[in-house]
Amino acid sequence: MGYGAHVREGCILEEEANGGHTVGLKQTILFPFVTIGSLVNFCDCFMAGGTSRKDHSEVGSSYIHFNYTPNQDKATASLIGDVPCGVMLNQSPVFLGGQGGLVGPARIGYGTVIAAGTIFRGDSPEGGKLIHGDMESAFTKRKFIAGYYGNIDRRIENNILYIANLLALKEWYRHIRKIFFDIRDQGKALHEGSLDKLDMAVTERITRVKALSDKMDISIKIAREMSEGEKMRQLIGRQKKVMENWEKIEECLRSETEEDIAVEKRDAFCDIIKKRIDRGEKDYIATIKSLGAEESSIGKAWLQEIVDQIQGECAQCLA
Repeated sequence: MGYGAHVREGCILEEEANGGHTVGLKQTILFPFVTIGSLVNFCDCFMAGGTSRKDHSEVGSSYIHFNYTPNQDKATASLIGDVPCGVMLNQSPVFLGGQGGLVGPARIGYGTVIAAGTIFRGDSPEGGKLIHGDMESAFTKRKFIAGYYGNIDRRIENNILYIANLLALKEWYRHIRKIFFDIRDQGKALHEGSLDKLDMAVTERITRVKALSDKMDISIKIAREMSEGEKMRQLIGRQKKVMENWEKIEECLRSETEEDIAVEKRDAFCDIIKKRIDRGEKDYIATIKSLGAEESSIGKAWLQEIVDQIQGECAQCLA
């Protein structure tokens, strides 16, 4: 990190991730090779992608991840890439062009390019897209109603997906990263510290979504005063679902069921890694990058099953 960097709580910067001068990070996880320019505010993000320092995901200079809403909440974490594919270090890089911004909570897929100067307010999880827009022609004016949230489905879904990815990453650290930490000096402390940061990240995200759910009561009262009709009844119904079922959702996210999901795939992948270490392949990045397609697919399937099952259980709470 360059001069003037401000790296606060809940951050993990993996091997060869780096940033220029005056970069602000908080509750941010950067996978290997991710490069951040200068004068960047990039809090409440997960970012992966790229295969080396020459083929890396990039955040251009003067970039902002907008993580605080006019209604004063921070249920805004953005998933740039994902954990199941990202840990394999074989995905196309993501490019976030300088002098731009991303409004959280967003989902951005691998291979996405957001052109310089673009502020993106949506999702592009499919990846491989060039996103650009002319902000000057897109300005609109409408009444701002403090406390009113409207349709919150996307916001809740993106937050749950983000947390599910963090829980999958915890399993990766418990079972795969640990193998590499155990063979290095001070590895035990590094492993414990990493898990502590991941616990901190999960707690932060759950706390932020709970705070959002607590605001639904006021939002519903405002909505009832604004208008009637089927569309408004549906919006109110979705907000009530979140408010009334938050405890069930939180229980799903805190139940630690991720430890018991796809155990056979997990154990098979651990065996693959242990055999490579026994052969003397002790460098984390080199070992992961050397995995064959069939081998990496086992690890990916294990982690993706964790994400999918947790996401599905939470969705059932809101059905």
